[in-house]
Amino acid sequence: MLFPPGRNRGAAFSVTLFAALWGAGVTALFAFDAPLGFRIVFSLVEALVLYAALRLWFRVVLVTADRDRLRVASGLGSPRKVRTVPAYEVTGIEVRIGMQSGHRVWYDLRALRSVGGAIEAGGGIRDKREAEWIAAQLEPALGKASRPKAESAGESG
Repeated sequence: MLFPPGRNRGAAFSVTLFAALWGAGVTALFAFDAPLGFRIVFSLVEALVLYAALRLWFRVVLVTADRDRLRVASGLGSPRKVRTVPAYEVTGIEVRIGMQSGHRVWYDLRALRSVGGAIEAGGGIRDKREAEWIAAQLEPALGKASRPKAESAGESG
């Protein structure tokens, strides 16, 4: 599963615009010789917002799964950093809200592990059903039982 760069252009544009406006404010703090504490704090916030904008525009994630391992390769521009988790350590794939802007929500996938913490396995998915479908494809590929469908309350087993 490939999560290409710039897949959420509206969010990326909004964060980039905010970074530009915030950067203008930081520039004004330096131009008017604001106290050092303000310049440091506002500059750190600007760095975080710029990093978020870069991730939205350029981050690539490639997720592969088989009965032996889950591989998550990610990076800015191309997937360079690779994390490999043995399939037996993966207890499931979780769908969770990753980012929200107004009423619009984007979902992230996390591989839950029996040892260590969860790792990000892709994100920025606009449709919850699509995110759940991707998770449902990854789990059987790892040799996990697929997610059970909810039964109606009136049925007995």
